[in-house]
Amino acid sequence: MYKKFIVLFFVLCINGCSVYLAMKSIPPPRLECVKLGADRSDVVNKIGPPNESKKNSELSIIDIYKYKLEGNNRSINRAVTHFCFSLVTLGAYEIFGSLFEIINDKKNVLIITYNAQNKIQKINEIKSN
Repeated sequence: MYKKFIVLFFVLCINGCSVYLAMKSIPPPRLECVKLGADRSDVVNKIGPPNESKKNSELSIIDIYKYKLEGNNRSINRAVTHFCFSLVTLGAYEIFGSLFEIINDKKNVLIITYNAQNKIQKINEIKSN
């Protein structure tokens, strides 16, 4: 009897990563402040700190943001599917379900170049497929 309890407890404990990833919801960034001539401090205040920031030899700064334009909509159907597969496989599916959620989390890249006065000089956007 205790063995069944322990197995059930173990399955329920590891049965959360893919379900959590399917249920988390991240709102899309507000990019209306990103326009030529905008101040760097305004951009950082509105959309947050960049994922990467580099200084160029011409005293300019290049900020790189990674984001999902449409946001990350939660999916109850995916979460229930992950949960059921994990229960049926006693948690072994969790590896594949989590990888599926991570791989399908495609992000766009926004590269903003600022001049020496910290004003936006150039904007490049790379959209993921």
